Amino acid sequence: MVALMHEEIAHAWTLDELARRAGLSRTALAERFRKTMGDTPLNHLRTLRMQQAVQLLTETDRPLEAVATAIGYQDAFSFSKVFKRSVGLSPKAFRQRDAEDRLNFWRFKTES
Repeated sequence: MVALMHEEIAHAWTLDELARRAGLSRTALAERFRKTMGDTPLNHLRTLRMQQAVQLLTETDRPLEAVATAIGYQDAFSFSKVFKRSVGLSPKAFRQRDAEDRLNFWRFKTES
């Protein structure tokens, strides 16, 4: 199930669909997943998506709309709301902070 979420991170997963793919009821899937992973399936999916978002924001210059759709959000607005709630910064602020951190790192390296 986790591998499926990783492979198809942009898919609009629902608990019903995940349960159907696993051949379980929604309740059985939720219980087994929580017991195994310590979280609900949809919370875990959100965590995977935010990890992927961080990677895309730091390693690419893709626009927010493209990052959002790459990880399963329909638009940049809904993605930004979830990202800020999860990470504590808006995607734009996160990207700016990352760029500043990289610049400061290189300044430090050249001053040595």
